Formats: sequence, C-alpha cells, structure tokens
Amino acid sequence: MNNVFNKNFYFFNSDDINNIIINLDTFDIFNVTKDIVEVVMFYLNNNMTETTLKHGKTPEEIEKILSEIGFYNYSKNKTRNNSIKSIKINVSHSCNMRCKYCYAFLGTYGDPNLLMDKKVSKLILDKFLIPNSELSGITFFGGEPLLNYDLIEYLSNEIYNINNKVSIGMISNFYDIPQNLDDIIKKYNLHITVSIDGPPEIHDKNRIDSNMNGTYEKIRNNVKKYMMQLANQKLSK
Repeated sequence: MNNVFNKNFYFFNSDDINNIIINLDTFDIFNVTKDIVEVVMFYLNNNMTETTLKHGKTPEEIEKILSEIGFYNYSKNKTRNNSIKSIKINVSHSCNMRCKYCYAFLGTYGDPNLLMDKKVSKLILDKFLIPNSELSGITFFGGEPLLNYDLIEYLSNEIYNINNKVSIGMISNFYDIPQNLDDIIKKYNLHITVSIDGPPEIHDKNRIDSNMNGTYEKIRNNVKKYMMQLANQKLSK
C-alpha cells in the first residue's frame, strides 16, 4: 500500500504487517495491521453495508475499529473551525547562508532567487487579513526574509494600519542586518525568531556562509547587539 492522504486521516505504510494511521484532526498516531487500514480506507469511500460484505466483518466490529482511531470524534462530535488564526508569508526565495541540511535548496525552493513584490503581497493581505477578523498573527520567512527588507517594512506598515492587534513576526538567520531594522522593530513591535543550532561547535558544522565559514559568532554578535538596544522588544532564539 502506498502512503495515502484523506481529509481526516493519513495512511503510512511502514512494512507488510504494520501500518500507521494519523488522525489529522487530533494528530493521534495508531500502529495498526494492514487489514485494519484496508477496512478503514474502504469504509471512507463506501458505506457500512459494502464494507461488511467486502471484509466479512459485522457492523459492530467495523464501528469498533473506527472508534479506536478516533473516527467518530471528528465526524460526529466536532465541527471544524475553518477560521484562519495565523499565516506565514514567504517573502524571499533567496538566502545569504548555505546550510548543509537546507530542505529549501539554499532558500530558493528550486526556483531562481526570487523576492516577493508589493503587488503579490497586497493580494495576500486583501485575501487573508481584511476579511478575517480572527487572524492574530502574520510571520515572514524565506529563504532569508531580511533580503527583502523593503517589502517587510511595507507589509508591517500595511498590517499595522489595517489591524494593529495582529502580531507581526519574522524567522531569520540574523546574519546580515539592514541598518534601520530597529526602526520597524520598535514601530510595529516586530517579533523575531533567530535560527541557531546550539553551541558554536554544532552550529558551525552545518550553518555556513557562501565561503563555507561558520556563522555562529557573527549571528551571536548581531543578537547581542539588538538585545542590548531593544531590551523591551521581543527578540527570541
């Protein structure tokens, strides 16, 4: 059996005997036999009568299987809340570091080095921020988002003017810092999460610059500088 997505469950084939079912509503994980997976998958696309005939089980036996993986917790007792509480905006398909384990192909995601423009970012705000009163947070990431600093400044201003209760954040390697970054941190209470892989001997093995040099010391100095300057702002690591 290949790995299969369903709107409520994810089926993962680990071997011929044991399989994994992940309840996507509760994120509970179940290690079950291949037979149980086949019953559940068949039932999701058919009805109880067809499932009993196909697998030679009573309705009670099938309901017990469904109950054990939390099927009824979602389908009968819950109403899914589809409101959006937070969004992440990828503003940069470019990066100034060369982390060895980067899943995003050096921040490009397989595309040429691209930076989001104002036109696209405005479409995002129009779609997700203005009509959605329950939105509580917007986070910028990349690649390295600070390579598109002008857009971050523009978006922060737009978000703040539309709804100043929305938290504005950014995930950054904090390697190269724009000169006036502290201006938007202060003005819009920008929350920054800095990516550091522990102590220097660990960090510098993988998080390197374009010249294959470690980046820990420079990032540490940048963090220290901003923590001293902005003691009342939220700069986390």
